[in-house]
Amino acid sequence: MSDPAIIETLPVEQRLALAYASAPIRKALLASLGLDVRLAKIVANAREPVLGQIRLAWWRERLADPAPVPGEPLLQTIFSAPVDRQALRNLVDGWETVLLATDSADQAAVSSLAQARAECFAALAGNVRHDAVLSAARSWALADLARLPGPPGMAALAMARDADWSRPGLPRSMRPLAVLHAMARRAVRSKGGGEGPVSFLVAVRVGLLGF
Repeated sequence: MSDPAIIETLPVEQRLALAYASAPIRKALLASLGLDVRLAKIVANAREPVLGQIRLAWWRERLADPAPVPGEPLLQTIFSAPVDRQALRNLVDGWETVLLATDSADQAAVSSLAQARAECFAALAGNVRHDAVLSAARSWALADLARLPGPPGMAALAMARDADWSRPGLPRSMRPLAVLHAMARRAVRSKGGGEGPVSFLVAVRVGLLGF
């Protein structure tokens, strides 16, 4: 699996956002998004929580290794990118929290995962507009997690509707996040009907102009 093959695993809106990534962060963003998609599939396909935990633990351990193990191209991409591997390990923890959540803990689990996803973006931005990046990424993460089936998705949607959807003042390096945030804001405000040509045009406008 090469970088183009990893891109093919991403949802359409993430591929579109990645197209606006500047060279310094593009590979790191691909690594983060690619891992997020892989972890989501592990959780979605886990017939038993313990089996999902085993697969998540493998990723957690590999991210702590000094070098990538052979035979896993996504790890090769991660290790060759300027990415914060601690933030990625936190992402594994976030998905595990959702995997193990009971109905009464869905909101806390989804909140934890949204925060972990947001921190991956914040790590890419460094200290530049850190709070704005974290806030925008968390709002996007909640709206995106509303796609999860059952109670976790419903909890995510409820929190997404209460999130801060004001236009974020993001640095140029975070143009991909601005695209994702704009598309998610439209989806939440249209109650799930934010896909289609208009949403695509919104994404292109934000990608080019930043607002």
